[in-house]
Amino acid sequence: MRSIILLSVLFLSACGGGGGDGSASNSSGSSFTPPSLSISAGASNPVTENSKGSISLTYQNASGAVSLAVSDIKTNVSSEAVSVKADSNQKSITVEVAELVHDGQVSFTITGTDASGKSDNASLTVSLTNTSVNPVLSELALLQTELPRLLDVTQGRAVLDTMNEVAVLSGAKTASEVAARLVETDADLKAKLETALVGVDFSSRYSSGELDESVLISVVDTALVDLAQYSQGVYAQVVEVQGKLGGSLFAPVAETARFTIDTNKATVSQFWGNDNLGSTLDGQWQFNQSYAYLDAIIFPESLPCNTQ
Repeated sequence: MRSIILLSVLFLSACGGGGGDGSASNSSGSSFTPPSLSISAGASNPVTENSKGSISLTYQNASGAVSLAVSDIKTNVSSEAVSVKADSNQKSITVEVAELVHDGQVSFTITGTDASGKSDNASLTVSLTNTSVNPVLSELALLQTELPRLLDVTQGRAVLDTMNEVAVLSGAKTASEVAARLVETDADLKAKLETALVGVDFSSRYSSGELDESVLISVVDTALVDLAQYSQGVYAQVVEVQGKLGGSLFAPVAETARFTIDTNKATVSQFWGNDNLGSTLDGQWQFNQSYAYLDAIIFPESLPCNTQ
C-alpha cells in the first residue's frame, strides 16, 4: 500500500500537479513584455515650390507590417499649396508643394501601427521654399538702380536725338524746331515712382513676411505702367519725327509701348524686348534688321570705339 501512495505522489509531481497557472515567467517570476515599436525619420530637406520631397522612415521592434498615418498638419502657407501623404509600402512620407507666394513650413505627426497593435509617432517640420520670388526681387533691384535714368527718359531721349539729327540733315526739320520742342514730364508720376521704389528694402520686407510675392509683382507691374505713361511725351515726339521723315526711318515704338525688364542685359527699356521691334532667336532676344540701329543707341557701351 505504501508503494502505491509513493508512486501516486511521483506521478502527480511529474505532471505538474499540485497547483500553478502555467503563465510565462522569467527567473524572477515576472511576466514578459514585448519591446515597444519605435519610428525614426530620415533627414527632411527643404522642399521648393512645384516639387515633391520624400522622407524615409525606419522601424525598430515592429511585429509584421507597419501601417502609417499622417495627422495634425499645420502650415503657414496656403493649405491648398501643400499636401503630406504617407506610403506604408514604401516606408516614406511625401511632401508635395504647389505655387508659393512666400517661404514657409509645414509640421505634422506620423503615426505607425504594426500588426500586433503596437504604435509609435514622430513629429516633423519641413521647410518650404519659394523660388519664383528671386527673379522678381532681381527686377525690383534693377528698377531701383535704373530709376534715375528712367526718370530722365535717357533711352527715349537718345533715340529722339538721333532721329532729330537725321531729320535736320534731311531737311525734314530745322535745328530751331528741334531746340524749341522741350519735353516735360509728369511731376506727380515722378513722385509716385520715387515713393514706390527709392530706399525700399524689398528683400528684407519679403523675408520678414511683410510682403509676399504677389505684392512684389504688383509693384513691378505698376511701375512699368507708370513709366510708360511718364515717358509718353518723349515717345510722342519720336513718332512725330518719324512722320516727318516720311518713312526713311521706322518708328521705334508706339506711344503706349510697355517697358520690359531684362536683368541679363541690365536694362529697363521700351525698345529692347519689345516684340514689335525684334524677336527671340536661339534663346536670345534681338532687334529685327529694320531696327538694328537701335542697338548702338540703347547699348552705346557695346560699340567697338567704347571697348577698353
